[in-house]
Amino acid sequence: MPTFQIDDEDMAEALEALADLCTICEEQSVMHDAQGLPWCAEHTYRGDFINWGAAHNWPALELEPYGVAEGAWFWVNIAMIGEDDCVYMLLGAIEIETGEKIA
Repeated sequence: MPTFQIDDEDMAEALEALADLCTICEEQSVMHDAQGLPWCAEHTYRGDFINWGAAHNWPALELEPYGVAEGAWFWVNIAMIGEDDCVYMLLGAIEIETGEKIA
């Protein structure tokens, strides 16, 4: 099996470049959320979702047919891989319940 060497400096530069690409679409980020994930202008609502969860100790929420369990792991996964409708509906439920404008 062939082996190859990866230059540490080149790897560090590549990883640094990825740190500023949107978690969803790899466009240039305009914000980083409370967990440090980058989001582009189109996907900032996902970062806003994480920020609200972090600021409120990651509560469980339910809005049929969607929900998010208590804990950072669940909130981050919903933001990263959840359908747009799911994230928007959960944000809407938070806004209605709290009166806060989030995204």
